[in-house]
Amino acid sequence: MVALGHTMPPLGIRTPRRLHCRDPRLIENYVHLFHQFARPLDLFKRVKNLDKQYRNMSKTEAILEYEELDILRYQATAFAERHCRKLRTGQVAFSPELNASRLKMKGWLFLIAKQQNRKVSSQLLSRTLKKAGIQAEAKTLELEDLQERLKEEYQHYYQIKGEAKQLRMTALDSLASALAEKGNSEKDKILKALRHREQQRSTAKKIKYLRGKIRTGSTTIVTTTNANGNKNDITNKTEMEQAILNSNKEKFSQSAHTPFYLSPLKDEFGFKGLTAAAQATLTGLYEPNHDINGRILEVIVLLHHESWCFRPRHCFTGLHSYQAQPSIRLCSQKMETLS
Repeated sequence: MVALGHTMPPLGIRTPRRLHCRDPRLIENYVHLFHQFARPLDLFKRVKNLDKQYRNMSKTEAILEYEELDILRYQATAFAERHCRKLRTGQVAFSPELNASRLKMKGWLFLIAKQQNRKVSSQLLSRTLKKAGIQAEAKTLELEDLQERLKEEYQHYYQIKGEAKQLRMTALDSLASALAEKGNSEKDKILKALRHREQQRSTAKKIKYLRGKIRTGSTTIVTTTNANGNKNDITNKTEMEQAILNSNKEKFSQSAHTPFYLSPLKDEFGFKGLTAAAQATLTGLYEPNHDINGRILEVIVLLHHESWCFRPRHCFTGLHSYQAQPSIRLCSQKMETLS
């Protein structure tokens, strides 16, 4: 290619795949499955023999043996990953309880399909029933009984689905215990790191969702917090509007219970503080006409300022007529500023 005036770019080196998991229980299961596939094929023994004898083998024989071993290794890896796959559960947080309920629903669905004379693999059915903890005697149940069991399991699933986040926190606690036992470290620190990572993952999912779904710039998701401190994501239009209205009402009504927003002070001072009572307060001449809390009177007294002087009352016709004339004296600097 160089003779033809073209230099090929260097080939990219592919990064090898590795097991990226912090759960020691899953790692042990992965290794067990890998050995389960590789042991009957003498994969490890053949690799050791190739490492010892490749110098005495021809280049073609060594290449063929290596390629065959690589194919077996790939098949063993695929077998282990297939049984340790990551479940895509959408917005539902993963937990062992939810996973067990899903497996039971899957098992009942297979049994119903089998009763309806649909094609279902016998081995797949047996494996699913074993994982779900369903007894083999369930194969003899009538169709009506199977449908009733499936209905009950669906009800149980939707019940615990509403507690998915709490169950996720429990699962993280169990994971922290396993990591602490495996690594001889403190459980509290591990649990704190796991929860922080979970929060970061949740935030990243929301950002990814917004960047992928926004088309018109409108709000597509709202997060609310209930009385227990649990967060809930809302995507329904009506529910989002109501949540935003409730949030705005709570935000702009924070001072609604304060004394100056309640009678009789509300009637005397008004919302803008442009009444005779407000003028009398600033000049130190305010005298309450009603029974007022002592602490509120102390606040009113503190609002008095000798340097404030106002125009007569008849000039207060609106905010545009409000003109204060403060006089600030800086005696230490022998200066006087009048405005």
